[in-house]
Amino acid sequence: MLATLIKGPFSRPGWFFERKLDGERCLVFRRGRDLQLFSRNHKLLNEKYPELVTIFAAQKTASFIADGEIVTFENGATSFAKLQQRMQVQHPSEELRRQVPVWFYAFDLLYLDKYDTRAVPLRYRKELLRQALEFSDPLRFTESREKEGEAYFEQACKRRWEGVIAKNGDSIYVSKRSHEWL
Repeated sequence: MLATLIKGPFSRPGWFFERKLDGERCLVFRRGRDLQLFSRNHKLLNEKYPELVTIFAAQKTASFIADGEIVTFENGATSFAKLQQRMQVQHPSEELRRQVPVWFYAFDLLYLDKYDTRAVPLRYRKELLRQALEFSDPLRFTESREKEGEAYFEQACKRRWEGVIAKNGDSIYVSKRSHEWL
């Protein structure tokens, strides 16, 4: 799903609010030993982020599709400019991996074991995600809050975050831009 820009922050019962991360969108496909990381533009990312391949290959859950964001940080904030140092490099050296470490923030689960979860409401997909994967660096669960969207937006501005993403907890996953807020 892709975000849609709106005129201003809001609070609404049943909605989740998450920090918008400034990174590279990634879908992780795992079926047994077969593991592929793809960008939003369908580019294979395995060779660019070997540390992410390692953490996903080590998961006990053998079959899943996870949606998330690959990020790096600079001065406590995600930095797309810094991440670009890694985005164009196949087989990054140990030195580059130390200079530009990456994390994967998982925020959705589209498939688990033999089940397509896209028709399951987001609130349940997030719970399945939390249970399906073992979160330890560089794999992180994207935390969300369900109240005070405006206050969270103000916090994002003060901390100079990229922004806030609002998601309807009852929504299904659709592979296009969402217009649910209308």
